[in-house]
Amino acid sequence: MSSEQAEQEDEATDKIAQPPPLEVVFINVLNNFGVPCALVGDLALRVYGMSVAVRSIDLVLDDNIIPQAVYALHQRGFQPCRDPYCEASDIKDKYFLSSQHYHIPPSGPWKRGLFNPWRKSHLLEQVPGRIPLPDDLANVNNEAWMLTNSPLLPSPQADQLGGSPERWVGRWQIGVVIATPKAFIEQMFWHMLRDLRPNDAMYRSPWEQQLCKFAVWLKCQPTGFYPLCSDFRTLGGTILPTFLNMLLSPYEGHREAYDYFYSAQSDEFKRGHLSMSPRRGRKICQPVENYALAGEWYY
Repeated sequence: MSSEQAEQEDEATDKIAQPPPLEVVFINVLNNFGVPCALVGDLALRVYGMSVAVRSIDLVLDDNIIPQAVYALHQRGFQPCRDPYCEASDIKDKYFLSSQHYHIPPSGPWKRGLFNPWRKSHLLEQVPGRIPLPDDLANVNNEAWMLTNSPLLPSPQADQLGGSPERWVGRWQIGVVIATPKAFIEQMFWHMLRDLRPNDAMYRSPWEQQLCKFAVWLKCQPTGFYPLCSDFRTLGGTILPTFLNMLLSPYEGHREAYDYFYSAQSDEFKRGHLSMSPRRGRKICQPVENYALAGEWYY
């Protein structure tokens, strides 16, 4: 290979691996102010290697530093949306919208979208400890957290969707804190247990959708391709691996998987593991026997 070709290849790799600047701006504003944050949502799925459409920047912050984060963003000219008629607020369940959201100004591939800062008590609440800063994870093995430039993540590849915003999939050049794929799956499932109810399609959680899409993608990968989560049996507990294996089984399927899920959810509630949901303050489950197969459900 000639030196000119090598330079072109390096330039192409840099172009793919270099994250679009806007999400990095938000992250750097917070980190430089001493506010740790963790990337979640569709952008996180892309880092894990899955090609999905991106509509928002989602970051998780420790609850006690939310005021500092708002101040840091204010200092850089970012203001939360205060429009009572904002179309982003026109959803059936406010639980799936962060308490404050920011509209993303048109920039590069971003034509429109939202920046959502999430409280850790709403997302990733079961991950122990505080969210670390990137420097805290340098050359450190952590079961819950990793950096977006970890060599364990898939190599960056051009986006196959060609959607808006156009992106790459795979690891980044820079290190941003992100949950490990295993921790991400376990946390998204925890939110299903905490929030999902029978006959609740009207309030289908985006986190449930991300969990199921990611699980299907992992199941389709060749054996040994994804060492970060090579087998559902490595996931915590027994409910989650059983649910995913049933959901993706050619011999069982969606209905059987969710019947099992709701039954397990009821058992977890009776054991006191699930008490109240942030969604409307309603209880997760009511102690109704065999309600997974019931035709009606009352709150």
